[in-house]
Amino acid sequence: MKDINQFRKAFNMDISIFKTMAFLIATMFIWSCSKKDSISQPEALAVTAKPGIDQVTVKWTPVNSGNFGSYWISYYPGDGLSVIKEQTKDSVVFSDLDPNIDYRFTVVWVDNNKVRSLPAIVNAKPEALFVEPEVLYDDDLTIEKQEQLDALPLLYTKISGRLRISGADITNLSKLKNLRTVGKNLEILDKNTALTSLAGLEKLRTISGNLWIRKNAALTSVEALKQLTKIEGNLYFYDNAVVKSLSGFDNLIEVKDVFIGDRGTSANDGKNPLLTDFCALKNLFSLPAGGRTVVIAQNGYNPTVQQIATGTCAK
Repeated sequence: MKDINQFRKAFNMDISIFKTMAFLIATMFIWSCSKKDSISQPEALAVTAKPGIDQVTVKWTPVNSGNFGSYWISYYPGDGLSVIKEQTKDSVVFSDLDPNIDYRFTVVWVDNNKVRSLPAIVNAKPEALFVEPEVLYDDDLTIEKQEQLDALPLLYTKISGRLRISGADITNLSKLKNLRTVGKNLEILDKNTALTSLAGLEKLRTISGNLWIRKNAALTSVEALKQLTKIEGNLYFYDNAVVKSLSGFDNLIEVKDVFIGDRGTSANDGKNPLLTDFCALKNLFSLPAGGRTVVIAQNGYNPTVQQIATGTCAK
């Protein structure tokens, strides 16, 4: 009987504690709501999230207020938090994320009175890096006709030797769409009278020899080379009559010597008469040169390396 009474006493005490805690929680909730009701919170920002390889870029519309304090951007699961005090800033990149997780990103802004906006919430799942298994062409490869290129039996990721593309009827390089590495020279030159772009080379990253882009009468753009980061030899670019910009070399960070419009020799190199935009080389020329030879001449505009590196890169 004594044990039963003790149990009842303890049970009643637990109920009493529970009721007290419930009352306190309810009181705090009501106080919180009444406090929020007394303060006008700014509306939530317009927010988007763009997935990338193992990362997500969160973007918002900047606040147009003279009472701005900071942006607070967080994600869950995880402990990522970014506090930004620059009012005109409109994005942040969260890296090293797990592509198997669908993350929830929350963006608020806080004014100088510590009043927080309503939260803007957006979900995004990072992309996973997919690398095709290596498919090797273990020799030099010379393409002189479109049908020859189209007849390649595989989508090669690597050519161990030289790749030469030189043919009057070549218009489409899509059969090279998986190519990441060329083991010797890449030569796009001389007879390509119908080739207007390098579309098909979007995955090319490394050339272990020289890159020759020469005498391509119809070529208008090298934009497809944006993944190219390394040329272990030299870059030769001349006699491309209608190219106006080097956009496409934006991520190039390693090359030995650079010759654009002229090799600085007695060779009868052709001009790039319409080439006036060298801004894609800004990253390259902002890095230590290491004794690199650069010749830029006979183009529509001929900036110095210093001009390109500091932004006077187009005319």
